[in-house]
Amino acid sequence: MLHASTLDVKNQRLFLTVATGKSTMGIGMINLNDKEHGFVVLPENPAANQDIIGMQFDPTTNSVVSVMQNTNKGLDLHSLSIDAKNVATWKSTALPSFIGQLYGNSGSVSALDGANGMLYVLGGVGSNNDEPMHLIQIDLVKQIVIGSPLMNVPSDTLMEMNFA
Repeated sequence: MLHASTLDVKNQRLFLTVATGKSTMGIGMINLNDKEHGFVVLPENPAANQDIIGMQFDPTTNSVVSVMQNTNKGLDLHSLSIDAKNVATWKSTALPSFIGQLYGNSGSVSALDGANGMLYVLGGVGSNNDEPMHLIQIDLVKQIVIGSPLMNVPSDTLMEMNFA
């Protein structure tokens, strides 16, 4: 199942999650300027924090960014940069522990304010699966959560976000 895709407008690259096997995933990158050799699949390695489900392209850092649930009942900010030779560089940063649950189809419901370097995802403050839904605001430059206002909607109702 395709969970997410994002576009690097400047370099004309489309990123999307792809199945690389029955139970394995990867990140597909389509270079829209290279019609003959423009598709590359980068395998994911969840054990090394090299995976992305929901994604946004951050033009400031020239990387694909995503928030992922970690094994410590917290959230990690994952980023993937790909150079001109298609060499991938992964980064993972643990976010504050008070954000315990990732909502929005495992983080695929997200929005990016690229002009201000802010990523928005849905999550619960705490470790229970039924925590009230919050809008989590992440500063991508500082790699910290700077806000988490409570949303007055059930956790299974908001399935899409966009930043305009």
